[in-house]
This record gives sequence, C-alpha cells and structure tokens, in this order.
Amino acid sequence: MADLRPMTIRNVLSIALLGLVAACGGNGNEVNGSYQGQSIDVADGFLMPPRTSADGSAVSLVVLESESDACSFAQSRALNNTRLVTIALGVTTANGIFVPADVAGTYQIGAPAFLAAGTKLAGVTFGVVGSCGLGTTGQATSGAVHLNNVGKNADGRIAGMEGTFEAIFANSEKLSGAFRVSYCAGARLIFGVCR
Repeated sequence: MADLRPMTIRNVLSIALLGLVAACGGNGNEVNGSYQGQSIDVADGFLMPPRTSADGSAVSLVVLESESDACSFAQSRALNNTRLVTIALGVTTANGIFVPADVAGTYQIGAPAFLAAGTKLAGVTFGVVGSCGLGTTGQATSGAVHLNNVGKNADGRIAGMEGTFEAIFANSEKLSGAFRVSYCAGARLIFGVCR
C-alpha cells in the first residue's frame, strides 16, 4: 500500500549535509562534471554511520571528499577549505519513514508524492566548504544511484558500499561517478570554524 505522507529523501538530506561525517577511505572514488561551474577532484571517500532525522528516518551516507585521508580529516579537524559530494541512500518502510540502504539496487533521485514501502531513494548533494563554512551547495533533482555491492561484517553491520551515480541538478548540470567506500566510526562534522 502506498504511503500518503509527502515524505521525501530531501527531508533527510538536510541532516545528511549537516551531519556529514564518519568513516574510512576507499579507492575507486571519482566524480565527473560540475555544479554551478565548480567541480571536485576526489581524493578519498568514506561511509558515515546512518544519519537520523527527528521523525526517525535514517539514511546511509557516502561522502566523496577532495581531502586525502578523508576519515582522519573528518575525525580530527573542521571541514574547511574542501569540496565534497554526499550520496544519501534510504528505503521507505510501511510506516512512511526511511531506513538506511542495506541492499544492492537502483536508488532513484527525486521522489513521487506517494511512496510504496520498499521504494529505494537517493539524494546527491554537491558542496564547497570555505574557510568559514558552507559556500556553494546544491541538491540533485533527478538521476539515479546504482548500489552494486553492500559489504557487511559478521554481525550484519554495514562495512562498506560500492556503486555508481548520475545526478542532474535543476540548472541541467550533471555529476556522475563511482564510489567504493568503507565505514569508519568516530568521525564528526564541524563546519563554520573560521581558519
């Protein structure tokens, strides 16, 4: 049965961008294209712990970062003078909330007004962080993320993710790429500390 609440992954994306950190790096990460004429040279990527909103929705969050050794960077310093792309992935439940992605498949960017349980959704955000906090940011309005593999630990917790994406923004610019990221606990998000 379709959920009648107008819940979208964008509601959780604000948490994803504001709660944007924790994990370990990986190889095989790349981003092609631009947003508002700005691009990113990806040096590393990581998988954060699930990000949770006030309504109990939670998403998996992949971060592709211009800073090398992104996990240590996120664990030890404010995220200043960097560029990043975040990929939020969630699956709707019968209760109309999102749970973190834990299965391979295609996750659509953008959502219809009514979501059936089991719908896989994604959100992709591009961000430039200056010396005193967020600068240029934008959320994709359409496209898809193809989650090819979800690695799990023996206890069932997610250890990493691998996939590709194509994200289209309202201004018709596109970002596409690939990610292969591992989970890393203990990182935190700190923006806006002038350095």
